[in-house]
Amino acid sequence: MCYSNGIFLQKLEGDRRFVSRVYHKIQSDARHAEAVIVDYSEMDCRDFTGWGMGFMVATNENQELFLKYSTTHEFNPYLMSAKALRLFFNEIKENVRWLK
Repeated sequence: MCYSNGIFLQKLEGDRRFVSRVYHKIQSDARHAEAVIVDYSEMDCRDFTGWGMGFMVATNENQELFLKYSTTHEFNPYLMSAKALRLFFNEIKENVRWLK
């Protein structure tokens, strides 16, 4: 899960029924507003296997990563393409040391 500019971005992976159940739970939780699916695609295998949940907040140190795939000067996943979002999460997986 990533957070920047008041926006949470989360990648859900796994069995379709499980992912749907989790997403509907998020939607029905009053703490979450404006939950939107920005990409929905089938995958051969999970990107974040053996990993439950991590949380990454945009900071001065990682701001470049948050903006690398953004279309504006602020991180806004609503404006990012599905391809850019996949590349963003892949870069997190490959380069953020606490995921390893």
